[in-house]
Amino acid sequence: MALWGTLRQRIGGGSATPADADAFVDDFFAKTTPDPRWELERVEKRVGDFVRSQLDAGSRRRGIALVTAGATIVPLDAHNDKFVDLSAKAQEQQGPACAEYLLQLGYAVIFVHREGSMQPFTRHFQEYIQSGAFMDMFHMREDGLVLEGLDLAQQLKVQNVTLLYNDAKDRLLNVSFATVQQYLLLLRLTTKAMDAADNRGIVILAATVMDFYVPTHESAAERAKKSKGEFSVNFVRVPNLIKRVRKDWCPKAFLVTLKHELQDGQKIEAAHLAVEKYGIDVIAGSYRHADAHNEILLITEQEDTIVSCPEDEDINDAFASAVAGLHRHFRKKREILRKGKQLLLLSAKFSMLKETDLVNEDANGNKNVKFGPGVKICTDRRHGGSSASVYELKRIFQNKRRCARAHVWESAPGAGAAATGVVVAFSPAGNPETIRDVWGDFWSGWAEKEMSEFKQQMGSMSLTSALNVVTSSISGDYSPASAVLQYMWGKIGSAWSDGEQTRIRQSIQNMMAVGLDRGLIEPVGITPLDKLMGRPRIQRFDSLVLLEQPPVAVHSHSRRRRRDSDEDSDSSGSDPTRLSKARIVRVHRAVHDYMQDMIQDGLLDTVMQYVEQGVAVHVTGYSMGGMLGQLFMLYLGDRARMAGLDASQISMVGFGSPRIGDIGVAARLRVLFEPEQVLIVMHPSDTVHAFPPTAEGYADSAVKIFLKEDGMGVGRRTASPFSLLPMTRAIDNILERSFKSAAAPKPQADADEQQSPPGDSACALCLSKAHTTELHRCRYCTERGTHRGADCRNRGKPCLLCGRANHCTGEHRCKVCQQYGHRGRECHAQRDVGLTELVTYFRYHHFLYYNSNLKKSVEFTAI
Repeated sequence: MALWGTLRQRIGGGSATPADADAFVDDFFAKTTPDPRWELERVEKRVGDFVRSQLDAGSRRRGIALVTAGATIVPLDAHNDKFVDLSAKAQEQQGPACAEYLLQLGYAVIFVHREGSMQPFTRHFQEYIQSGAFMDMFHMREDGLVLEGLDLAQQLKVQNVTLLYNDAKDRLLNVSFATVQQYLLLLRLTTKAMDAADNRGIVILAATVMDFYVPTHESAAERAKKSKGEFSVNFVRVPNLIKRVRKDWCPKAFLVTLKHELQDGQKIEAAHLAVEKYGIDVIAGSYRHADAHNEILLITEQEDTIVSCPEDEDINDAFASAVAGLHRHFRKKREILRKGKQLLLLSAKFSMLKETDLVNEDANGNKNVKFGPGVKICTDRRHGGSSASVYELKRIFQNKRRCARAHVWESAPGAGAAATGVVVAFSPAGNPETIRDVWGDFWSGWAEKEMSEFKQQMGSMSLTSALNVVTSSISGDYSPASAVLQYMWGKIGSAWSDGEQTRIRQSIQNMMAVGLDRGLIEPVGITPLDKLMGRPRIQRFDSLVLLEQPPVAVHSHSRRRRRDSDEDSDSSGSDPTRLSKARIVRVHRAVHDYMQDMIQDGLLDTVMQYVEQGVAVHVTGYSMGGMLGQLFMLYLGDRARMAGLDASQISMVGFGSPRIGDIGVAARLRVLFEPEQVLIVMHPSDTVHAFPPTAEGYADSAVKIFLKEDGMGVGRRTASPFSLLPMTRAIDNILERSFKSAAAPKPQADADEQQSPPGDSACALCLSKAHTTELHRCRYCTERGTHRGADCRNRGKPCLLCGRANHCTGEHRCKVCQQYGHRGRECHAQRDVGLTELVTYFRYHHFLYYNSNLKKSVEFTAI
């Protein structure tokens, strides 16, 4: 082992060229001469013909999987007489198990395996072969070879395996390899062929690949040394092809890679870095602890989950079942995101139009058409003809102040859409041009009179009043900031012409409502959880592989969050729903008031008519519109569940949207919908999605899809030592200390006054007036508003974030911002944003950024 560690260090460290660099990869393929015995041209034709023939069965929507398995060898000479081998260990079983299970589901499978290694179906006979009992099972009779000597359970197992093989053999293509060079050439060949499968393809890399290889071509000097009896080996690093697989060869496929073990924190952190760097969808590995021996850890961009199964079942079958389910969710999410450009247009642009506005050109080519019910919009004019999507505006709903709207668009007949659909588009706080104009006019001198009066009034503000405004987000008291902005609103609104005044006032009013009146309240009209769970969730089965569900036995595996499971998950254990968190739901106060006005106007009843007809409903909203969309999904899913209707055709895609409520909202939406049915698309540098802060009880209720720009990496924003967050945290700390100092009782105060019972402004848990009860944070588990640290059940227990026993969760220090209670990974994703980063709102929270980057992100092409 010491020698192996030295080899790894010598071949992997100190090199200026990374193993995944394009130049390094290209150099390997340029210098590697294929062995004629590999017959790569024949294999390439076989693979290409196989993929085309399976895709031609397109009416059945068949998926195609590429599964690699087995360990590569490293030849030390051109004839493979001497070579270095490595045991495949756990991956030896996982690859064949995945291939077999996917075949049962109806997938076509290209199985790239080591010569002589385990294969689908035949793997079940391995124990008989190794024990020597296999030959004793066969007996010669006059009528042929007979299988005997098996008990009833063994007979049924052999019978089932044989039936499954006969059903799937036409959908299975076996390709074998031996050397690491052969494997890498086959990987390039097969993944390029898989590109034709689009997101119907799944790539599972379960092969064990050596870290080095030995070039087999010999120079004259090397042959001369051998003739003298001298022998030397030149080890060369093996290129890392994951980046090329994701970026160039099959960028739209669902990518799964396997590690031998994911047990300690360093390996798990390295896996997360690989997910962010390469855009891998799932990294899986054995997860063994003293109290658990049959578990596999799945790491995705969103969460870490542990797959387990009963002791009498095969964990590899459970793993394959979990991967198949993740691929189904992946495809459904991509299908929803395919409409992203259309939804963004209807939400960010047309939802701001009023009946007095004119549309430049409608779907029929008419110019300057009055906006209103009946107008038809082509969402993508570049395609033209019957392939372009056309929507007709059916209804407009507004709140009482007429500053928030919902437009109901119906796909027009003959628009070329595959199925009838409806889009519910909610309006943002203001269109980007309006908001930009507001702030631009502050500095242009255009509203000099109003601004001079404003400056005069602000100049007389005391330091205490200014501090109260600045610390509003910390103290929870927004009245000082609200008063200032109300005054600004009155002065600024009069500076614009009548045509723009309404929009300007509405934009500022919405920004004030979302930013300041953000207390959490329980929504009106939501069904209690116990009553809701009494109604089964009706979901149309859609494997995205076959039109009908195949007769496959369901594996009784379970999935739970790593180090953060909840005993109140659903009965199957397949989804960590956290039902205990879903009992109490609290949402943003101002957005809730907006929604109630529109529901009373008939919005929910109108959309429910489409749900009853089985029409696909797409909810969308940009910025504040996404908040309204999330809240509407809560009401729509609740109403559909209680009416016994199918909710699988309901989805929501928001853009640049803030949080809408607490953890109860997130848990309740998980009860009502699959995670991929509620999505928020984010620009990497747009900080609005991290607002309102989790410090005030808010939580993410939607799956976040981070867009990419050239040079910004894959997936969400990659961590950087130059992040603004450390400076942000420092500023917020200074403000918090200032507020606590100002709120602390003075020394000369009476003792009775200091010990007065808590009122509306004091914390009921610690009697402090520096924060409210809702903001009181336990120093051991970081939960807010429920208990003191002395009563915490996690006191003295290992950290829930990293698993180490030398500190509790509240003492876990972030590596980025040096603050406590969260991981650096969350800090990079900007789950909490301070004052400094909110400044980037005006640069990145813009429709054009989303419009220009949406397509490449939806396809998840690596940069």
